[in-house]
Amino acid sequence: KPQDEQEPGQRIKVVVRFVVDRSGEIDRIELVQPGGAAFDNEVLRVIHKMPRWEPGQHNGKSVAVWFTIPIIFEMPEQ
Repeated sequence: KPQDEQEPGQRIKVVVRFVVDRSGEIDRIELVQPGGAAFDNEVLRVIHKMPRWEPGQHNGKSVAVWFTIPIIFEMPEQ
């Protein structure tokens, strides 16, 4: 679990990038900025569980679109 790997007050940032294809499926997931095994695994687990997205549109047609999302794990001070 990520919270078991984190010190109070510590902030871990993982940046993930993926394609939403023409059918809305998530594909080609990449960790642009890893944060450590526990954090990376949690981000990948959640990304794989996401439902379909609305695909991008260009000139009225569905197109694949890259998304880059920063995910912050922050442990509160105790």
